[in-house]
Amino acid sequence: MTDVEAIALVTRLLKRDKLGTAQELVFSQSWDGKKYSDIGIEEGYDLGYIKDVGSELWRSLSKALNEKVTKNNVRGVLESYAQQQTANAETSRLHMGEAIDVSKFCGRTQELAVLSKWILDDRCRVVTILGMGGMGKTSLSVKLAEELQSEFDYVIWRSQRHVPTFGDKMADCFKILSQQQVTTLPANFHEQITCLIEYFRKSRCLLILDNFDTLLEHGQGTGTYLDGYAAYGELLWRMGETDHQSCVLITSREKPAEIKALEGDGLAVRTLALSGLELDAGKTILALKGLLVSDAEARQLVDCYSGNPLALKIAATSIRDLYGGNVNHFLASGITLFNGISNLLSQQLQRLSDLQNQIMYWLVIHRESISLTDLHDAFTPFTPKLKVIEVLESLVNCNLIERDRHGFTQQPVVMEYVTERLIKLICQEIITESPQYLLTHALVQAQAKDYLRDSQIQLIVQPILQQLQTNLGSSYQLEHKFGGLIIKLQHELIASDNYGGANLIHLLAHLGTDLTGYDFSRLTIRDCDLRSLNLHQVNFSQAHFRDCLFTATFGGITSVAFSPDGLTLASSDTNGEIQIWDAVNGQQLFICQGHNSWVWNVAFAPNAPILASCGQDHTIKLWNTHNGECFRTLHGHTNIVTAIAFSPDGQILASSSTDRTVKIWNLLTGESIQTLSGHHACVWSVDFHPNGQLLASAAEDNMIKLWNLETGDSVQTLQGHQYWVKAIAFSPDGKTIASGSFDSTVKIWNWQTGECLKTFLGHNSVVTSLAFSPQGDRLVTGSYDQSVKIWNVATGKCLDTMHKHSNRVWSVAFHRQLNLVVSGGDDHGIKIWELQRGKCIKTLQGNSNAIYAIAYSNQFNQQNILASGHEDQTIKLWNVDINAPQTLEPDLQPFQILRGHSDRILSVTFSPNGQILASGSADRTIKLWSLHTGKSIKTLQGHRSWVWGIAISPDSKFLASGSYDHTVKIWDLESGECLRTLQGHPSSVLAVLFSHDGKTLFSSGYDKLVKHWHLETGECLHTWEADSSNRLWAMALSPNSQHLATGGDDHSVKLWDIETGACLRIFSGHSHPVVSLIFTPNGDRLISGSSDRTIKIWDVLTGNCLETLQGHDHWVASLALSEDAKTLISSSWDETIKCWDIATGQCLQTLRSRLAYKGMVIKDATGLTQAEIDTLKALGALET
Repeated sequence: MTDVEAIALVTRLLKRDKLGTAQELVFSQSWDGKKYSDIGIEEGYDLGYIKDVGSELWRSLSKALNEKVTKNNVRGVLESYAQQQTANAETSRLHMGEAIDVSKFCGRTQELAVLSKWILDDRCRVVTILGMGGMGKTSLSVKLAEELQSEFDYVIWRSQRHVPTFGDKMADCFKILSQQQVTTLPANFHEQITCLIEYFRKSRCLLILDNFDTLLEHGQGTGTYLDGYAAYGELLWRMGETDHQSCVLITSREKPAEIKALEGDGLAVRTLALSGLELDAGKTILALKGLLVSDAEARQLVDCYSGNPLALKIAATSIRDLYGGNVNHFLASGITLFNGISNLLSQQLQRLSDLQNQIMYWLVIHRESISLTDLHDAFTPFTPKLKVIEVLESLVNCNLIERDRHGFTQQPVVMEYVTERLIKLICQEIITESPQYLLTHALVQAQAKDYLRDSQIQLIVQPILQQLQTNLGSSYQLEHKFGGLIIKLQHELIASDNYGGANLIHLLAHLGTDLTGYDFSRLTIRDCDLRSLNLHQVNFSQAHFRDCLFTATFGGITSVAFSPDGLTLASSDTNGEIQIWDAVNGQQLFICQGHNSWVWNVAFAPNAPILASCGQDHTIKLWNTHNGECFRTLHGHTNIVTAIAFSPDGQILASSSTDRTVKIWNLLTGESIQTLSGHHACVWSVDFHPNGQLLASAAEDNMIKLWNLETGDSVQTLQGHQYWVKAIAFSPDGKTIASGSFDSTVKIWNWQTGECLKTFLGHNSVVTSLAFSPQGDRLVTGSYDQSVKIWNVATGKCLDTMHKHSNRVWSVAFHRQLNLVVSGGDDHGIKIWELQRGKCIKTLQGNSNAIYAIAYSNQFNQQNILASGHEDQTIKLWNVDINAPQTLEPDLQPFQILRGHSDRILSVTFSPNGQILASGSADRTIKLWSLHTGKSIKTLQGHRSWVWGIAISPDSKFLASGSYDHTVKIWDLESGECLRTLQGHPSSVLAVLFSHDGKTLFSSGYDKLVKHWHLETGECLHTWEADSSNRLWAMALSPNSQHLATGGDDHSVKLWDIETGACLRIFSGHSHPVVSLIFTPNGDRLISGSSDRTIKIWDVLTGNCLETLQGHDHWVASLALSEDAKTLISSSWDETIKCWDIATGQCLQTLRSRLAYKGMVIKDATGLTQAEIDTLKALGALET
């Protein structure tokens, strides 16, 4: 239950319209676990007063519930009550979004009757409520929705105030109408509308879109749409023209062109032009504002303002406060409404003080309710909080702003007017180069919720740029003005915490300016979003950064976790790093480095400043969260450690591994005290029962096992999933277990009986992660289908589906105190979701582009082409003459980029005839590319998991692929048909290799094994164990076809006699796994690349290491050789490709795609954490 839901429940229990301001504050802060002293300090109230308010509130609730309620138990009591009373409430089909409270609704009985008749009796399909700002269109639409809800299967009320994209709006509707079953939108808006019409035919729906005019070009008067929003017009047209049983109702200040074309008194599309209130309703509004007037005076005011409710409220306040309640004196002053409400607003705003204006502009910028604390923190220069409170109260009294349970905001008509005023003001300041509000107000807030920041860009920044271009004539003139302001800010003495630098950067960025070489030195850069900008050679020397967002260097996010106190957030990635973040502002606090490959999981200790991590390197590491330092490494697993979990008392740690075991560790000694064996495949997940005496594990054998930790015995096995079980979690009360599987389902189990209680269907791909809410009533899940879902555990109903990730979601977690969820994905994104709205409020974005594979060919039209497969899902083609590396251009960039895969590229290879490039990907597919067109000509589908290795036969007819799904597949290159699936590997296949005659095939993988296959029959000719540890990453065939070299986890290279299977020689010298191999053309030398970041050249006859090449900063993943064996090319997870002179060991050239911050100068810059500095430098920034 959210604090908003709880407050609504309390008002119903106490039979009040709403809580008092202080009561609401005390309740919401107590709900979040804050102390009375903290509430008093933060909000400026006396501590004694806060305690008295709380005491009275708990007494009232105790009486209403007939149960003792205190500050400490109020959350539990109300949640228990709500579960009992509202078990069937979630089947409600009324979805009101952020609809306003209309309990004080006045008048409009005739309008309600007309609208009801049109919608219910006349079956109108599209209805428009048209009226000027402040006329009450929103209130009328909400009241109508409440009155008609029983007549519809679904009532959906949504505001267009934040200018949502059409796709986002359709996704929102589909989630509701499909009861969360639809997770993927149709490809284009035409198909989306068709799909919506089908829903409208199956069910009776009322869709209300409030503030529709925000989607229209302002001031044009033609009903035309903003760029990118024309789909809304087609929606209205097709809803009006197409037969269905539902209704779309919009409120607008302007009539869309489609409505003009389709409407008619006897037609299914109609418009109600909303006029002013009648006398009685107007008089009621005046009385509510404390203005007692005669009927004659009331009529004068109602007539003067045409019955506009907002205008009457504002006028009433002016009369009461400025004219002593004398209506005649007010009217005699000459204030009229010739130009609508704008004159009245203008007159009001002209009387405001500078501080009042500042607050009005901040509320416009924030776009939705803002708390006192957040508003005060944004102020510059510093203003005492008590003064801000005083000014806010004065603005509430003037009806210029409103107060709700979240803080302070403005009515839409006021917000629009003040927005226009701010835009004009900023434009004038820029044109005259005399900044004031440009310095004191952030036009875009980097720290704002994601959807609010999008609104700020759309509704403030873009209109400023459009108006400036109209006034100045060209983008060049704008850039010149911005340049002049930058120089002015650099040389004038201004407040050090101003927003000027950030505002100018945002304006330049959204103007589309190339920022290369710009000088922002000595500026304050506050609240600036620098994540998506290329800042090549930009000068930030002596700049002061505050609350800024930068692109980070993390890779795909494999795990996320909130700390027990909710103040920090940890994430792990595919680069082998752990990041620790400030959970409130998203600032990177520490980067924890120590693992040498992917980190699969992180977990916070429940009662100590310790973070545990585990990964691909077979280790578990313990980190001090105060300084980011590793203080212990646990060794014992013989394969990848996939997951970890702390016991409830924090004394022991459990870990799972692809070595098929679960280990229990004593954290004081760092020793493994127990090994639990019983699974028959990789174990993916572990979790402790809340009592700490029971442990659950889940594995690729499709089973969940429960272990008695005292005896080490398996006491229960849960079976029911049809494929691998990826994630498990005990419910907080310990009665049930939730599991997520590769079969796309979520199951809830009674672990004592072994019974599957419920199966949740809704994801359409692997369920990778899940977590219970702290109260146990909800479950969050993440999936390969790129979605995050929230489920009601009791009913199994999907409550919400959240889309924003652009690749698989690998991890999800609940915040323990707030109504938030965090998710991490393979799109290098960490997203924090506000569950009340189902919206993403913060995104932490990474930037990493490991190179997993390279391939070289000079067979295509005598061109020398190097292909590289990248983490960013692309293949880059480089014009590299490997035989003449000295001719390479400095800072050479790819000449073509191939796009089409939806996940990282793990392998690339050219066909021997040079006509085709093939790529294998973690998206489970193989693509064939034409080198003539750069287009994908075929996609080979059939693998159920990542495609690690591919090879093309010498005659260019067949392709072999090895996958994490334990299989090898043989494909016909011409037809794309899968000819054969070779099964026999008990685990993942990492590499495949054709013999030189193309008749046989070699494969190797996670299971220590090399298999030799007959291509035509599919028979396994020979199997031998080629690694003493586990994985065999690489193979190479000698030119004479007699020997096979293998490299793997045991750090060695082995040379095998293919005919006998005998190991002829072991090449030792690497300190970490060997992951790439290649023979020289004459076979006398063997070259190996390793995760120890080195390349070694070996004498095949003697086994001696002839040379060690150093220079890469991460795994050396792939190797290629020139025909004369003089030049070696290597690629690495460090994002570089290096060309080496084999004779001298010298690195001749390094190729790298241009980094986002290449050449950016941060010398003597302040306000950056060390983690941020390290990240900026990793992305190309310079401190000197």
